[in-house]
Amino acid sequence: MLLLHLCDVKKELKDNLIDISLNKKISERHTFVSNEVSKRAHHGKGHLNSEKNYLNNVPIAIKRAKDFSCTEEELISNIGTNIGVLITRLNMFQPLSMNPDIIMVL
Repeated sequence: MLLLHLCDVKKELKDNLIDISLNKKISERHTFVSNEVSKRAHHGKGHLNSEKNYLNNVPIAIKRAKDFSCTEEELISNIGTNIGVLITRLNMFQPLSMNPDIIMVL
């Protein structure tokens, strides 16, 4: 959920958790969540500025995601994300060498 990179959803949007879950279209351009992302990141869907708005905030987004559902079973009927679990697992498999010609897998 990109919104976790931009704000503490549990605190800042605590009164809108049902709106996030339903994520209804609220305008011709936006659903509820995409509108919140756009307001906070000051961009439209086509201009993400990924490094500034998202990549630098991955660690905090992973931490914030722990306040929500993160298992496949829970995600069926609850808001949340399991991307943080995936990223954490991938970080356990970093190559020993940064040389692209010498990638060692343990």
